[in-house]
Amino acid sequence: MYKVMEILMFDGLLVGSMEMSVGCTKSGKTKSLDDLHARLVLKKQVCGYFQAKKGEKGFYVSEPSQILERGKNLPILLIDNIHLMSQEITEILTILKMSKQLYVTSEEITPYGLAYPHVGRLLCHADRVTKLSAVCTKCGADARYSYVKTKKEDLIKVEPRCFMHWQKRTL
Repeated sequence: MYKVMEILMFDGLLVGSMEMSVGCTKSGKTKSLDDLHARLVLKKQVCGYFQAKKGEKGFYVSEPSQILERGKNLPILLIDNIHLMSQEITEILTILKMSKQLYVTSEEITPYGLAYPHVGRLLCHADRVTKLSAVCTKCGADARYSYVKTKKEDLIKVEPRCFMHWQKRTL
């Protein structure tokens, strides 16, 4: 019985590797990915940098299927803010099965205290997870939560908060 379970568990073995950095707003996730991208460029390694929003180093990506299509010939893929992308993770797991190296950043928890379910499903496949924290804007303690400060028309201001200052508004 033990051997049968072992075979079933490793039937869909992922060949590639994935490192994830998770943390709240302003915890340095994008900065660490930018630094890694700069090091890879200096070493002349071919990589693709994908972001869930428009940026200088990447281009707009709204679906993981676009990453699969545009990054299919690249050995290393850097994906920023995967929590803002579609909740369909089968494309990301397909990329991992294609012997790719993935470096992914994400937030784990929404500013309203709910978990991003697709991020949790990806975390269990990561080879290495780095949990980053920021500094609470109220007291200076470690902040692991994103706090929505203001919502004005199209402008949403989010800042890092510790649990004590984050929960005061949500409870």
